[in-house]
Amino acid sequence: GQVDKALATMSESVRLARLVENLTPLSGTQADLGWTYGLLGAVDRGFDFAYQGLATAEEKLPILRAWPQAILVLLYLLQGDIAAGETMSAKLPDYAKIRDGFGYMPFMWIRVGLAKAELAMSKQNYGLAGALADQLCDDLYAGGIRYLRPDVLLLKGRSLLAQKPGRIGEAVEILRQARAEAEALGSRRTLWPILAILGDIEQERGRIVEADSLRQQAREVIRYIVGHTTTPELKRSFLGLPAVKALLPDQPG
Repeated sequence: GQVDKALATMSESVRLARLVENLTPLSGTQADLGWTYGLLGAVDRGFDFAYQGLATAEEKLPILRAWPQAILVLLYLLQGDIAAGETMSAKLPDYAKIRDGFGYMPFMWIRVGLAKAELAMSKQNYGLAGALADQLCDDLYAGGIRYLRPDVLLLKGRSLLAQKPGRIGEAVEILRQARAEAEALGSRRTLWPILAILGDIEQERGRIVEADSLRQQAREVIRYIVGHTTTPELKRSFLGLPAVKALLPDQPG
């Protein structure tokens, strides 16, 4: 949730990599920088960085191109362009193939798995999304990998919730697990949407006090993120995101 520090660190990494032509930051970190902008609502700027990362990978180190390609799938889905996301996803191999070949690069193969699963969610293929999330979870826990674990659990919970009413109980259990993982990692970026979804579930169950408490916790996390974002344009774009506006309707965005 420390946006300024994250953007500065990634930007400096890319700057230094350019001086010595270190291709991993120029491909992958630059794409992750684009994803960060996308999560803050600045999707167009995110595309710029992600496509720069892809161009570098395709020209100089093709084995890394799946990393920016996965980010581009996710950015297209954020934009609501499912067709473009599907076109980009078609260029990606199965995430397990990348995992087997590049197991030491979880930041690439986990992103590919998440991109494939998010595309399935967007196409309302909730069973496939859940199956992919299950495979990713198994791999992460088997390998003791905590990177992006809350994101994978959140996606799994969303896929179960989309198959309601019969799987709401399962979804809540997984989302609570996602919350615990996010809190253990200090991942505010992932924590606030988890809290918001849990709040919506409690509201639907008629547990108003619990719903209000969860939403208030989500608001506090969002305010922390806003407080660590000094760029006015990024503050506005983040506050303008529909999910954020639903929690903070009176904030300018």
